[in-house]
Amino acid sequence: EKFNRRQGAFSYFFNHRFNDDWSFSSRGRYDDIRVINRSTYDAGYWEADGYTLPRYAYGTKEHTYNMAYDSQFKGHVRTGPLKHTLMTGFDYMWQRATETYTQGDAPSLNALHPDYHMAFPAQTVGARYLTNSHQIGIYAQDEIRWRGLVLNGSLRNDWYRSDQKEYLAGSDTRQNPSQITWRASALYHFKFGLAPYISYSTSFQPQSGFTSKDGGKTLSQANPTLGKQLEGGVKYQIPGTPILLTAAGFHIEQSNVLVTVGNLPYGIESGKVHSDGFEFEAHADVYKNL
Repeated sequence: EKFNRRQGAFSYFFNHRFNDDWSFSSRGRYDDIRVINRSTYDAGYWEADGYTLPRYAYGTKEHTYNMAYDSQFKGHVRTGPLKHTLMTGFDYMWQRATETYTQGDAPSLNALHPDYHMAFPAQTVGARYLTNSHQIGIYAQDEIRWRGLVLNGSLRNDWYRSDQKEYLAGSDTRQNPSQITWRASALYHFKFGLAPYISYSTSFQPQSGFTSKDGGKTLSQANPTLGKQLEGGVKYQIPGTPILLTAAGFHIEQSNVLVTVGNLPYGIESGKVHSDGFEFEAHADVYKNL
């Protein structure tokens, strides 16, 4: 087993306030990441003697460049008794990634008397990938306050473009999906410290990698994952104390989730994955800075 990662990054932050109500902020990050990975896996069955395990090996050598940029305007306005906190923004993400995938045999392992010093044969190159991807997003949000009631609504549109080349097979796979996602939530502050809330949100996440529906005969670019989440709970600030208690329950669904298939250079879209959970948290400022 080997995993070696080297990463360098540069970030910037810029903020400017026009007046008491309006401001502008911008932030960006650039990453340069190199990864070398080698692993050994069993072949999924035992040999006839019942204690010898056949194995195989694979490795990857990756180099990724990432750039992310986000800028937004924030402002405060009033419409009658309602207080609005407005936000609108634009973000951009770019990635260039190269990957060399190698595979080969590994010596079988005696499970009763394992030898961890066996020599491994040289691996052969199974694929060479080059992926260029871009994602642009615009978004807007309005937070409305009226007495103890807080309403929040946001809308986002993403445009994604990806071009993935595999040089050994000579394939060139492209995709350019777009998606509108949104979020809505409501919270009410009672004067005695209790604040129940509920929220619903949707998500869009592009995926890199190939998928196949015919056992690897033909490959296609994996579709983005789509998600939705429903969450509800309560927050309670004990009056006169620095103690905050929160409890929440959530339900999350994702579709088109990509799952790897052994040592094969493609995955399958597993359909729908869901997660249900409950969470409780207590936060207290006990003494001074503790």
